[in-house]
Amino acid sequence: MINYLYYKLYRAAKVSSYKEIAEFTAAIFFGTLLASNIFITIGFFSKLDILPFLFRSKEETAFFCFFCMLFTVFYFFFKKRYKDIIKKYSQETETERKRGNAIVAIYVIISFLLLFLVPLM
Repeated sequence: MINYLYYKLYRAAKVSSYKEIAEFTAAIFFGTLLASNIFITIGFFSKLDILPFLFRSKEETAFFCFFCMLFTVFYFFFKKRYKDIIKKYSQETETERKRGNAIVAIYVIISFLLLFLVPLM
């Protein structure tokens, strides 16, 4: 699922103004989504008093976001893993592509909306 999400982010970057650096941009987008999902999960659990909010300052938050982005760039570019992912998923059928686009769009929208909904709890 992680590789497929990367592939879909790569395809989105490929048709955007970032097409020359789509491989890198997809890894950065993926790291941003990862960081936001972790923030949302931690925020949700801290609202329920299950665990404390782990980030005490903007600097800690920024460092964590940067770390997530750096981690995903390293993960996808180590041993040129991104090339294998792109090669594997570029063979998908039209039906699989449409279904995958819908799933990824729903995931991104839910992730974005939760950024606003969890603080309201």
